[in-house]
Amino acid sequence: MIDRKRPVSHLAQCTTPLVADHVALLAQRGHRGRSTGEHRRLLRVHVRVSDNAGVEAFCTYERGGRVLAMAARLDTRPGIPPSWVCTTLRLIV
Repeated sequence: MIDRKRPVSHLAQCTTPLVADHVALLAQRGHRGRSTGEHRRLLRVHVRVSDNAGVEAFCTYERGGRVLAMAARLDTRPGIPPSWVCTTLRLIV
């Protein structure tokens, strides 16, 4: 997505159009989070139930000796079975 390893269209099933458009814009602009071949390592993940329909997820990861963070809001999408959709995404770099 942002690192251009996968097309943004892969997000269509699991994000809102606004989130997918935001990721596409970051990838197009060559966001500084773009992959430069540096090794990345997930450090921590936290999930908090925020209400009956959603959760907030936070993670930290290491890339190139720096610790970065990401936060997301995920809500349930009606259906059989119900699924999750990312409604908000924030990268902290």
